[in-house]
Amino acid sequence: MSEATIASPAQTQVRTHSELVDEKLVRTYFITALIFLTTSMLAGLLMAFQLIRHNPLQGIELFSPGRWRMVHTNAVAYGFLANGFLGCLHWVVPRLTLQPVLDKRLSWLIYAAWQIVVGATAVGILLGEAQALEWGETPVWIDPVAQLGLLLVAINFMTPIARMKGPIYVTLWYFLAAFVWTFLTYAMGNFIPEYFVGGTSAGAVGGLFIHDLVGLFVTPLGWGLDVLLCADPSEEAHLESRTFAGWLLGAWHSSIRFRGSTTSSTPLSRCSCSMVPWCQRLQLSLS
Repeated sequence: MSEATIASPAQTQVRTHSELVDEKLVRTYFITALIFLTTSMLAGLLMAFQLIRHNPLQGIELFSPGRWRMVHTNAVAYGFLANGFLGCLHWVVPRLTLQPVLDKRLSWLIYAAWQIVVGATAVGILLGEAQALEWGETPVWIDPVAQLGLLLVAINFMTPIARMKGPIYVTLWYFLAAFVWTFLTYAMGNFIPEYFVGGTSAGAVGGLFIHDLVGLFVTPLGWGLDVLLCADPSEEAHLESRTFAGWLLGAWHSSIRFRGSTTSSTPLSRCSCSMVPWCQRLQLSLS
């Protein structure tokens, strides 16, 4: 790519594209995302064999379909989606802010640490150390490291946004919301049910975690990129601003509804609307 010169009207400093964007890191994130996507599909295929009673690895604990189903979902969420979004962020945020990320060395550290987190999660799941939380099966010894990683991601990208002068793009508003709420969502789903609440309250937290992992992690990042790539700046800015406000209101409303569902101390197994009876019926149908 040619060295295009990019300058902000409010700044005298001129930066080239290579000073803003680390293309090697972006490509590395995308390649890694594709590797995890392939891994997740193979893990899903292994689980699918169980459903047609043709598991080729019957009786081998490390290749249990139940464990590989969790590897499948985690590889999609934290291997494929997270790496893909991080690659996009390393391209988009510097281009929109005309500022590099806080530290490119930190970006590479985050990349390496995140792959270790995802890989260690898969190993922990296969060894039988998964948490009983859908999409949050990461072993308890991984959670603090992953939480720290999310904090570093937020700091690395929010710094150039904070340095901007004047109005910012709607895309960056979506990104800011994702940085804050993904951090809070991960903490809520992986620490509260494990250490602070139980029974149906833990089930309610787990349900909200699944909902928010999509609504407050995937949606704002995906929607922010969609606004950037598809919207007409001359016609859609006001509409997109209202859409962002409506999304914030919807997220707030779902959190308010959640508060009323975390006050019961009834054991989860006695709740007729919980996943336990459903799982028991599924187990009987497969046996």
